[in-house]
Amino acid sequence: EVGKVKPTPEQISRGRELKSQHESLDDELKKIDLHFFELMAEVPNLIAEGTPDGGEESNKEIENHGNTEKGFEVKDHMQINELYGLYDFEAGAKVAGNKFYYTRHRAVKLWQSILMATQEIVEQEGFELIAVPHMVSTEVAEGTGYLPKGEEEQNYVDEKQGLVMIATAEIPLTGMHKDEILDLDKPIMYAGISPCYRLEAG
Repeated sequence: EVGKVKPTPEQISRGRELKSQHESLDDELKKIDLHFFELMAEVPNLIAEGTPDGGEESNKEIENHGNTEKGFEVKDHMQINELYGLYDFEAGAKVAGNKFYYTRHRAVKLWQSILMATQEIVEQEGFELIAVPHMVSTEVAEGTGYLPKGEEEQNYVDEKQGLVMIATAEIPLTGMHKDEILDLDKPIMYAGISPCYRLEAG
């Protein structure tokens, strides 16, 4: 009848009452939703069965590929860097602080060669190559489980804009289909290409 006839004083009073009830219930629902999200964010990721307890010292070698010649001294990446000057940590620290570095000559070519070889492999396996945005909204970072809580800070966050630098291409790849319902007869196969921005040592 609204719009056709003038409402009675009782209808006006009832409308105000319903509006007040709706606003009160809506406020309560927002609080419940927020509390539910906070609780869900505390649920940890499941660890694969058989994962050893402890730190790196507890890691176990599962497979070994290739044969190392007898007497061959295995060098880590820092020792190899000292031999060939592939990365410049001093210059990186000078312009951006610790943990930043320049990649030089042969290391640049090696990096590009590995990238190209990997792209060919994943394309042959049926994956679509995707170069992703380097920043996502806080909502996407939280929704994909890549915004740790508490003291475990790993992300570069722009709080003013509500944006997070990505720690892996998985975050924007997952966000591509945010709020979508996909009717598929086979999986979508993406191969993401991106830097990974993380606040971590080394």
